[in-house]
Amino acid sequence: MRFWWKATNQYGVHSPFLYTLLTKTLYRSPRFQGPQYWRLLQKCIAHFNFRTVYWDPELPPKPKLDARFDSVRFVDITQLPSSEEPFMAVLRPEKAKSLLQRSSNWPENSLIILPEIHREDQGLHWQTISSEKSLQLTAEFWSCGLVIVRPGQQKEHFRLRF
Repeated sequence: MRFWWKATNQYGVHSPFLYTLLTKTLYRSPRFQGPQYWRLLQKCIAHFNFRTVYWDPELPPKPKLDARFDSVRFVDITQLPSSEEPFMAVLRPEKAKSLLQRSSNWPENSLIILPEIHREDQGLHWQTISSEKSLQLTAEFWSCGLVIVRPGQQKEHFRLRF
């Protein structure tokens, strides 16, 4: 109940980038099945046209993607690129702390989804990540977190309903 009381929708968001992401992607059809982080992943793939998703092998097996995402490849997170092209990654909060410290070199609009942020063993890791000053834009959903690399933007953290 506390989360829902403090969470907001698109009208409480001060970031134009996040507002657009919410209104044009997350709050629109189609509705995907599966855990919240999986639905978030599919909507972001559709919106940003990501072709490669870096996946933490310690996460549960990937559910089957919708047929329209046949061209998306899943690559082990240890092979994270150093390219100029934005990327998407899905990894556990405990692994993300060390990886996110290199985020100053990452391309703008890269997205990192962190599932299970409110689990007892992951909550402290998420609190550390979301309060990190070098990460400009973080969003907290009921069961997952989202880190968006936005150099030049002032640090903002949001609790959102999705």
